[in-house]
Amino acid sequence: MISVVKDREEPGISLVDLPVPSPTGDQVLIRIDTVGICGSDLHVYEWIPEYRWLKPHLPSGLGHEMTGTVVEARPDGIGPQVNQRVAIRPAITCGECEPCQRGASQRCTNRVRMGYERPGGLAEFMVAPSANAYPIPDGVDVESAALTEPLTVAVHAVKQVDVRPGSRVAVVGPGAIGLLALQLLKARGAREVLVVGTEFDAAGGGLEVAERLGGIGLLNTEAASASGTCDIVIVTAGSGAGLDQSLDLVAKGGTVCVIALGIGRRHVDIDRLVRSEAKLIGSFGSVQGDWLDALELLGSGLVRGGGIVSHWLPLRDAETGFEKLVSHEARKVILQPGEVKAR
Repeated sequence: MISVVKDREEPGISLVDLPVPSPTGDQVLIRIDTVGICGSDLHVYEWIPEYRWLKPHLPSGLGHEMTGTVVEARPDGIGPQVNQRVAIRPAITCGECEPCQRGASQRCTNRVRMGYERPGGLAEFMVAPSANAYPIPDGVDVESAALTEPLTVAVHAVKQVDVRPGSRVAVVGPGAIGLLALQLLKARGAREVLVVGTEFDAAGGGLEVAERLGGIGLLNTEAASASGTCDIVIVTAGSGAGLDQSLDLVAKGGTVCVIALGIGRRHVDIDRLVRSEAKLIGSFGSVQGDWLDALELLGSGLVRGGGIVSHWLPLRDAETGFEKLVSHEARKVILQPGEVKAR
């Protein structure tokens, strides 16, 4: 089977031919239908310093935003059955450490992840624990289903902030997570959701999609008009400039929630935070409840793909997908091992 791996300590990926894996124990075998390229995958592809912790795990089969169809179920009948369409939670957690016992499994001290420490979904087939394969509700379209994993990240983040009816909110970064967060915030009663992006985002259609989904698109050069007016700011853009802008946008007593990774070390004016009583918090990953909530949202139609995905490519063209993201030609890339069915 075709698999995309990170196999060297430099920018790039390799396309390799591997045997189809065999499920053991509590695992099921899944034929991959869709897999998204995440910003974190892009950081690995570019081999930025913040992601060189992956070195001991090379070669690493990439991909953690995957959906698929079960082709071999557990013999005991537990978990999803053959021909069931599933979204796959990439984090495998122990359930026994102190964070897991407190319901914070995203901080599990024994956590391993498909797509990093274990083979991921940028392949034709993969195995996963049956407990990590969540049935996709009937009627959910291919694009919306493909965005399940990033949606869980947005769900987890929105739970960290106090969205009230009438809140004015900003999302910095009109990528997939930002556009999904926009829909969640509107569903939670936010009066206005400003979506702030760069000229690259505008050229790629991100701000246009934000407008279509009920947000107010703003270039970062225009965002000064909203300085100090946002009760909540969610940062989904992995850049220091995005973080700086969020601190300009947040109102006194407001909250900045950072989802993005790859920002690295930044200087923050703590005196400014103290005097304004603003809060700066992080939100990382997701837990099982977020997956259940995300799938319910997709099933109800409250959140949808809505044109968030800009490029659908065959798995063999994975390098093209990564390069389109590097050059800002793509907003969100979904790879499909089989025939490309969604555009």
